[in-house]
Amino acid sequence: MRKKFTTGERLKELMRTKNLRQVDILAKTLPYQKSLGIKMSKSHLSNYVNDRSTPDNEKMRLLSKALEISEPWLMGYNIEMTNEPTRTDEREAEILQTYRKLTQPRQEKIHAFVYAQLIEQNNSFKSVDKPERSQNKSTKPISEPIFVLEKKNGTVIYPNVIGAAAGVGTSHYADLDFDELMIPSSEAYEHAYVIPMYVRGDSMEPKYFDGDIIWVDTREKSIDIHQIGVFDTEDGRVVKQMGIDKLISINPEYPDIKLHEYMDFSTYGKVVDVIRREQLEAWQNARWV
Repeated sequence: MRKKFTTGERLKELMRTKNLRQVDILAKTLPYQKSLGIKMSKSHLSNYVNDRSTPDNEKMRLLSKALEISEPWLMGYNIEMTNEPTRTDEREAEILQTYRKLTQPRQEKIHAFVYAQLIEQNNSFKSVDKPERSQNKSTKPISEPIFVLEKKNGTVIYPNVIGAAAGVGTSHYADLDFDELMIPSSEAYEHAYVIPMYVRGDSMEPKYFDGDIIWVDTREKSIDIHQIGVFDTEDGRVVKQMGIDKLISINPEYPDIKLHEYMDFSTYGKVVDVIRREQLEAWQNARWV
């Protein structure tokens, strides 16, 4: 779902319809600034109202609570303005205090986990702008591995190996994402939930190269900071390194993918191993008996 308004436009609308001044909005935030431990100045609010900057996640939360409005509405999404009335939550304050006692690496893990949960939860807002799928068509969950194993002469055959993009999403590769892969059985994982996927593109060099095979554990849906996973995004299926609020391209020539709460996003699995393309070529040229 795309934003239709800026936060500044939403704030101006509130000021007009509720006869509020910037000083009135700031006054409403004061109790929440104290309870949530989030500070906001006159200059912050002025910048938001005039679209010179956008509130970060904490200040967006502060404003939505103080003004008793829906946070995604304030962000500019086309949904209802208000949720149920908000109130100061003592448990939230307690959690925040505990969070501040953690070391920075542990805070980053908490941040990444909570952010991923928000994205998954708020994907429900997509139904506002998207038509429903036809009930006459059968659909297959994207997280379900689509392959069949066949053991033959000491080899394992994966007839439908798909790609994970290290560049642009796999939706741009169409039929190139499916291929047959035959490897020695000693190199295959015995568990069906660990599947091979082709790396498409070079945004993850020098960690992974175009044409490499990565092994993906499809049971692992929680990817920690700095770990590498395969993710389904608005632009297709990608292999990236998990950041605090973004998916990271190791190759600096490629941009990272910024995460936001209402994007199409899910975790396909965690990358646990790799087979280099040179090894694949050697197996391809080998005489199989």
